[in-house]
Amino acid sequence: MQSQENWLDNSIEPFQKFEQAHSNSIECLQFNPSNQSELATGSHDKLIKIWDVTKQKESAKFSGHKEGIWSISYSLDGKQIFSGSPDKSILVWDAKSGKTVQALKEHKNRIYWIQASDNGLYLASGGQDGHLILWDLRKLKLIKDLQISMDIVYNINFSQQSKYFFTGDSMGVIKAYDSQKIEEIQNTKATQKNKCYAIQSLKISEDNYKLFVASKNQSISEYNFDGKKKELTKINQSPVHCDSVHCLNFDKDKRRFGTGARDGAARVWQTERKGQFYNPLYNLIGHKQRVTAIEFHGTGKIIATCSWDQNIHLYKI
Repeated sequence: MQSQENWLDNSIEPFQKFEQAHSNSIECLQFNPSNQSELATGSHDKLIKIWDVTKQKESAKFSGHKEGIWSISYSLDGKQIFSGSPDKSILVWDAKSGKTVQALKEHKNRIYWIQASDNGLYLASGGQDGHLILWDLRKLKLIKDLQISMDIVYNINFSQQSKYFFTGDSMGVIKAYDSQKIEEIQNTKATQKNKCYAIQSLKISEDNYKLFVASKNQSISEYNFDGKKKELTKINQSPVHCDSVHCLNFDKDKRRFGTGARDGAARVWQTERKGQFYNPLYNLIGHKQRVTAIEFHGTGKIIATCSWDQNIHLYKI
């Protein structure tokens, strides 16, 4: 990895800041997949806010959770927003009116992560109860409730076409599932060593063959995935930050990925590496505290980040 001094040559300041965008830490954000000028954020202040990126202003806010919002996900058509909270509930919102459509209440403890599948069929959720719950998005009904961890399910990611999905937990264990059969097909075994390496974020590549994993050990780990052979094999680990890596995301064509860390640093890398190390492209400066989410705009020319410093930053790349 380049030294911190060399990163200054690649530094980019935000062209737009939404300062004090929330009254508490911002935990999550996502662009509307059907309207990329719209950005949604969720915060510990219990609010979802909608931002007009073109007009550069807040356009709506939704309230309904009893505690903070730790994860949000748009439906594929952008008409609904799903939010997960430590209040143990998932709320389904009408994205246009801001009204709550339904509350999903099957988790017994804090919800850390939710994600809607890109085929419009599933919503997956996980949390402190160690359970993975799969929901039918059309009927908003529970499909299956699985206890998959003895600790916290931190992260869930569907593959392209949602054939598979992957989970990461606070013990450092990654599991791969067949979405149709809803059964585990492979996992990385827990060891004493990786109990310290909680899975903060994970994303599968466009071709469904490479899984990128961010963890507390300041690095990105890369896995080869073969669904037919039911194999998940670690092939690389590379340092990318000087502190715990909290978030990870790909751009649309998967040639670049962005990372955010506990120390407020955010960076962009080439997906294809030379040897062990990823080639650094940009250093996104400005945040003072943990970067909790990083998102690429559909054009690939804008990146959005949010942070515990209560700010939202937009960068042109």
